Amino acid sequence: MLGALALVAFSTAALLDVKSDQLIGTFGGRYTNVKIVSDGLPLACFNSEVEGGTSCVHCHDRLCQNVSHTVVDRSLNSNNARFIVMHAHPETGLAVMTYADQHQSTNQSTLKLDTCHDAACSTYTVTPLTSEGYPAYSAFAFAPHSHLPFVVYYNQGVGLQFIACHSPRCDNHSSPATLAGGADAGMYPSVAILDTGMPFISFYDGDSLSLRWVLCGDVGCQSATLGLVGSGPAGHEYGKYNAMVLADGLSSSGVYVDDTTGDFFFYNCRFVPGTASVACSSTKIDEIGVNAYGVFPEIDICRAYSPYPVMTYFSSAAAAAGQLKFAKCASATCDSLEMQTLANGTVGDGRDSSIGCLTHDGGGYIYVSYLDYNGGRDKHARLVTAVPNDAPEL
Repeated sequence: MLGALALVAFSTAALLDVKSDQLIGTFGGRYTNVKIVSDGLPLACFNSEVEGGTSCVHCHDRLCQNVSHTVVDRSLNSNNARFIVMHAHPETGLAVMTYADQHQSTNQSTLKLDTCHDAACSTYTVTPLTSEGYPAYSAFAFAPHSHLPFVVYYNQGVGLQFIACHSPRCDNHSSPATLAGGADAGMYPSVAILDTGMPFISFYDGDSLSLRWVLCGDVGCQSATLGLVGSGPAGHEYGKYNAMVLADGLSSSGVYVDDTTGDFFFYNCRFVPGTASVACSSTKIDEIGVNAYGVFPEIDICRAYSPYPVMTYFSSAAAAAGQLKFAKCASATCDSLEMQTLANGTVGDGRDSSIGCLTHDGGGYIYVSYLDYNGGRDKHARLVTAVPNDAPEL
């Protein structure tokens, strides 16, 4: 268990020159994701409650002044495409996403993996992975050499499970297997594949109210070791919302929330090659408000912009208000950082954020998608287009 941690040194700075903060969806907007795809431009996708699927907006220029819109896996079910996670395929650059198609009226849920066939995802393949139990939150990563997806997910009432894909579109895959059992174990998972090929997973264990990790002992995760990233005082929901990124071949960095106090933490886990040993340390970096529902933070490393993590997250520390924040660590341990508020609004403004990096040594763009919940009334997806202040536009 970690004791009380002091807030790290941080400065408020104009890290990004915001070019626009534009509305990209009035037909829903939860679980936003934005990634740079095969044409070098951003694709932003989010849940569409009206169209019953995943709405995707593709920018045709770097400032996103011209866009096109498509709906992936359209249905009559407003709860289709919940908990979307999206990555660009490391070889093709095309978007791949997982999500839960949930029918709450019949208590049925199907975990799906979609593979886009073009940059705008105007054509795609939908692969149902499993309908066993009630799949919800998911995450996936690509294996370093085969580039096959490895999918982890929370199966409500069962625990943390995984599916290993044996084909690019995952139409050939392993049967679901359990990594951590428990009615509420496995929520909000993240996964990274180490240079060794071994999957490393973080998840919130709602049974023990702690953030935990799993280190697979082999590529197919037939054996695994479980450990603790962090836990708080008794009764604290420690790690309820979290995200993780591979920092280098033998370490990961992440963020998580103590949902009881509203404290926001950065953590780093390092692995000892040839062993199942993992050492994790945490640092408190912000206070985002008690029970800041729907934080869904994002962490990434835009390597040409900075070798250290950047993150976006929702803050409701101010009464009846919501903020979207962007932070940049000054070191691998994030013992100091710079922070900028990208959007201010009513309660719910800034939730469900994601980062897309189009950067190189001479400049670049950073895109941030997020949900404007408009005080809990309407759900709108928005996209921030920004240029790092210490680097010119491309």
